[in-house]
Amino acid sequence: MVIAIIGVLIALLLPAVQAAREAARRMQCTNYQKQILIALHNYHDTNISLPSNCIAAQPVTMYLAGRYSFLVPILPFNEQTTLYDRVMTEAGKSVTGAGTNNPHATQVSHYLCPSDSGGKQGKTATNAGRTNYHFCSGDWPSVYKAHTATASYIFNPRSPIQGSAFWNGLEMITDGTSNTVAISERCVYTESQRQMVRVGQIGNRTDSVNGENVKPTTTAPLKCFDSTVRNGKEYLSSGITHRTYLGTRWSDGIASYGSIQTILPPNSPACVSADETSRVLHAASSFHSGGVNLGLYDGSIRFVTDTIDYGDLTVPPVESGSSPFGVWGAMGSCAGGESKSL
Repeated sequence: MVIAIIGVLIALLLPAVQAAREAARRMQCTNYQKQILIALHNYHDTNISLPSNCIAAQPVTMYLAGRYSFLVPILPFNEQTTLYDRVMTEAGKSVTGAGTNNPHATQVSHYLCPSDSGGKQGKTATNAGRTNYHFCSGDWPSVYKAHTATASYIFNPRSPIQGSAFWNGLEMITDGTSNTVAISERCVYTESQRQMVRVGQIGNRTDSVNGENVKPTTTAPLKCFDSTVRNGKEYLSSGITHRTYLGTRWSDGIASYGSIQTILPPNSPACVSADETSRVLHAASSFHSGGVNLGLYDGSIRFVTDTIDYGDLTVPPVESGSSPFGVWGAMGSCAGGESKSL
């Protein structure tokens, strides 16, 4: 009888204990995002601009690899000056983390959300360090362009942090820093969790809409949102290409590894048009119940639910004016003229 009572008490207490642990993990996750936001502002105060997402430092002559993420130049403002100096002086080391004593294989602890166990899963000394915190390219599909002397860069009018050698100041955010997303969570890809929508990334499908072929990353986000055959929260494996990029390299600025867009609602599928250097359509994602934590340019952290208004996913992104993607899109665009807020 006593054993039975103890069993009942344990059954009653266990969910409460698990909920308390997740609440603690979620709070730690928000603290990590706060650190990144503070570092962004300190970087801005020092350089009179936000970092570019594919460039290590200013001026142009200091480009060492041409594809460092925004998380690299803010390292000194995150008490990681030693690691930053190593990245700068060991320019020949690959962002894949491969090789002996590669600084890119270093795992920066506060670049991982403790609610996502995938961040540490399978990590070796020669794997790149992971990250759950990605820059927001607004309501605009990201694309990577390498830094070369002849590269034609792509200016993104919807986001101040960009992936193609542009340094923009906070003055670009005319919608207000309290109404514009800077960073958000994105789950790290792991092989064991590859079937999960919030983790995986699929290849582009070309679908016909009104007799015209469209691509989900550029013309019809709805096709990414609902073109995958899903069973609950999983992709069915038949005929679907699983991509392995998301969150697996904290120092790699290619959009496929570290960007999100405010187009598809949180915890939606993700699409890539071809390979790692192509356009991507990434939703924010997390293992927190019901939504994600994100950071705004005013330094605040908000929790956004999966059910946020995401507008009309049948239309393509716009270069100017109000976002077609509801409140979610408006929170990503930095100069859309919208008055919407979370």
